[in-house]
Amino acid sequence: MNSIIITKLRPFVRTFLKEAGQMFEMHIYTMGCQAYAMQMAELLDPGKEYFSTSTSSSKITSRDDHSSPGQKKCLNLVRGCQNSN
Repeated sequence: MNSIIITKLRPFVRTFLKEAGQMFEMHIYTMGCQAYAMQMAELLDPGKEYFSTSTSSSKITSRDDHSSPGQKKCLNLVRGCQNSN
């Protein structure tokens, strides 16, 4: 089943991503499926500056990464830099 999703970007989202990308390691975390997460990464970051869009990306987490169906969001699933100096 194919679904059409209409997404409206917030004003100044590109400016925000550019500035935040200089200060933080950014991730996408959604309770949508992996295909949705990848589409949002492509929409938000068409130049692939902030989020990798490869299927092996560690910066994109979706409900498909949960170990059990129906699990609530848990930031422990976000695979980021563990070094906090």
